[in-house]
Amino acid sequence: MKLKSVLFVLFALSFFSIILSLLTNTQVNILSSQLTTLNRQLVELEIEKESTSNIFQEKYSIKNIDELSKSYNFVRLDVFTIKSDLIPPYKILDKNIEVDILSYFGK
Repeated sequence: MKLKSVLFVLFALSFFSIILSLLTNTQVNILSSQLTTLNRQLVELEIEKESTSNIFQEKYSIKNIDELSKSYNFVRLDVFTIKSDLIPPYKILDKNIEVDILSYFGK
């Protein structure tokens, strides 16, 4: 009787182990197929994004904007910005300040 119950427990454990591994494998396959589908959609979206970007670049490039402006008889104006309060770099503002110049070893 004891041997029969031990064998039954071993059989039941092996059966449940096989069933559990089959269910796990099925779930992994389902997730793998979903991942493959998502990867395909991602590639399609990246291709669409690149084509949209290329269309945008072609449509709104500097060359096309110039052509559009010529077709509407626009004239390009030269823009000059004058800043009168600029100070040249490294210029000493006070002329009376004595400048100390240090060299190696303080000589």
